[in-house]
Amino acid sequence: MRRWSENEDQTLKESAKTLAVKQIAHLLGRTPKAVSNRANLIGVGLKKSGDAYHGRKYPEADIELARRLHESGMKLRLIAEKLEIPFASLKNYFY
Repeated sequence: MRRWSENEDQTLKESAKTLAVKQIAHLLGRTPKAVSNRANLIGVGLKKSGDAYHGRKYPEADIELARRLHESGMKLRLIAEKLEIPFASLKNYFY
């Protein structure tokens, strides 16, 4: 069993939110189990997020735009209308 290098840890951290465990394992030349164990040991979550998450309904860019507009004072109903996102769905990102 070979030790993990700092570069491998960094690659794991950078890839964790966008790639599957099998893809990270292939990239690092490690087994998926080794990748999962190392991620757990160094506190890296392996759940995909943002646009990489398979269950996302709206692009991350649209949600970020909605957040900026809301912070500037625009009402959520108007933002939902402009971005063509149902109000009920959009408010879940805020409350």
